[in-house]
Amino acid sequence: MTQQNALTDALAQAAEAAQSDSTATAQPISQVEQGTVVGTNTPAVANHQVATAPAGGPSLSMDSSVVQSQSSITEFLKLSDGGCMVGEVKFDPIKVRIRLEDAQNGGGFKPAYMMNYEGPQGMVYTKSYDGVTTTSNNPAHGGLSWADNKARILQIAPKAYDFLGYDIAFVVAETVVGKDKKTELKAGTVLGFTTPYTAAKMLKKVWDSGIGANQRGNDAILMISGEEISKNGRQYKQLVVEHVGYAAPTDLAEPEHEGE
Repeated sequence: MTQQNALTDALAQAAEAAQSDSTATAQPISQVEQGTVVGTNTPAVANHQVATAPAGGPSLSMDSSVVQSQSSITEFLKLSDGGCMVGEVKFDPIKVRIRLEDAQNGGGFKPAYMMNYEGPQGMVYTKSYDGVTTTSNNPAHGGLSWADNKARILQIAPKAYDFLGYDIAFVVAETVVGKDKKTELKAGTVLGFTTPYTAAKMLKKVWDSGIGANQRGNDAILMISGEEISKNGRQYKQLVVEHVGYAAPTDLAEPEHEGE
């Protein structure tokens, strides 16, 4: 299996997993809590450029102007007791590699327009890779154009917002043992992750830093963990990232996809 196919498959699995399991992906942080509301449904946030999808055109890539112009200025609190969960097993922070390249070229980043809200049955996730068609874990949204999808969401959840997010393929850099003392997460395992708003900003910053350091095509080495926070009476999961360095790409002979 080639690395490009492995990463592409992992991205698809990440999207499917995130849409079917509301605990797998962190909740988005509302723009209303970070800025002021202008009019009825138009939130404005400092250092945040709202993703505006074109009426039609090619799919987004990491070279698209709207992706390049997205702000990555933000700060995050890192907790020492943070960790990760893969399947039902908990791990301490995991060292991973992420290829600084678009998924179409075998990289770890696949950008998409995203818009989520909480419905009666749980979180509803919607996204569009081209600004035209919509994919969702809710059939009521899956058949809509992206414009109609956003309009329907705003009728249901007026404070919802769209943003640039990413399907991400992390490759485990070093074999680690879970907190159960018996489950191994092997080096080369491809872990998928679909970003909420805060994680999208964080991983875009990883991309920007790598491109600024002339590292496109190489791997960024990260320590990742999940931090649980409580807000407005609800529990949320938030990604924590520590940048370790860069490394030349390594071919994966037979990467293992978590869940197979």
